[in-house]
Amino acid sequence: MNHWQSDQYLSVYHYSEDRMLPLSYQFVEDAVRYHEQEMQRPVPTLILHGTHDDVIPIQASIDFAESRPWVQLVELASDHTLANVSNEIWKAVQEFCAIEKSKPQKHKSRNFHPSTLIPPLHTYALNTGRVKWKQLP
Repeated sequence: MNHWQSDQYLSVYHYSEDRMLPLSYQFVEDAVRYHEQEMQRPVPTLILHGTHDDVIPIQASIDFAESRPWVQLVELASDHTLANVSNEIWKAVQEFCAIEKSKPQKHKSRNFHPSTLIPPLHTYALNTGRVKWKQLP
């Protein structure tokens, strides 16, 4: 973190772009401005998280969802990329949004990644409570 802060940029792999891109330290500075009390709006939320994610531990999403009964967490047998579970992602999104079941259309970009369907979620350490989640195969 100190190196990132002093250099102001950290090179990270962007899965959708299929290349390394600079991430500004302002990302961290912005994230610390949000307080737990302000993150409690009851907006229906779907979190799709790989159980083998080595970038963001699954426990972060579990903790986030536990104190928010409007959050549905779906644990997927995948890593951070969720690249091997596109059918499961589509199924979870269909169920969450009550979309008529149909085959997902192929994305025209050869660099398409399922994570581009879902906006990024910044997770924070939270109080524990009761969590509602499903684990798909």
